[in-house]
This record gives sequence, structure tokens and C-alpha cells, in this order.
Amino acid sequence: MITVGRIIRPHHNRGHVVVMPETDFPHDRFDVGSVLYRERDGKVEPIVVSANRERDGRWVVGFEGVESISDAETLRGSELRVPATDVKQ
Repeated sequence: MITVGRIIRPHHNRGHVVVMPETDFPHDRFDVGSVLYRERDGKVEPIVVSANRERDGRWVVGFEGVESISDAETLRGSELRVPATDVKQ
């Protein structure tokens, strides 16, 4: 798995988060419907992008099932990854 971003913190109260991209293709990686992966309790789980917008070199991203600031807080510090086979050469 390749890291494409890191969740810095929640953004407002809708469950969105601020992501620092670590990819040359943030528009593709954080596009609505994109499936990213994060590790949680030692397990890798998919997380689907439901909303996005670029802001000052960072991205504000929403994920399916993350509806509140409390939900978003559980994502703080997570690395967002994609399979190595998805990386453009």
C-alpha cells in the first residue's frame, strides 16, 4: 500500500476532515467515489470519499458514514492509502 494523504484534523461539524496530500494526483485520489484504505485496530479497511474540495494546498474531504465531528475525530492522524498497483508509473 502507498500513502496518498494524512488526515490532520476534523473540519467543522459535518464530519469532514482536512487532508494533507502526499500524491501528485490529489484530484484523482480524493475524487468523490474513490476508495482509499486506512488501518484501524490492526486491520485495513476501505473508506469511500463522499465530498471534497481543495483549500490552500490541502483538501477538505468527507467520507461515507462519517457524519459528525465526533466521527471525524476518530480519523485524526490516519494515513490514507491505495494499493501499489493503483499508482501511475
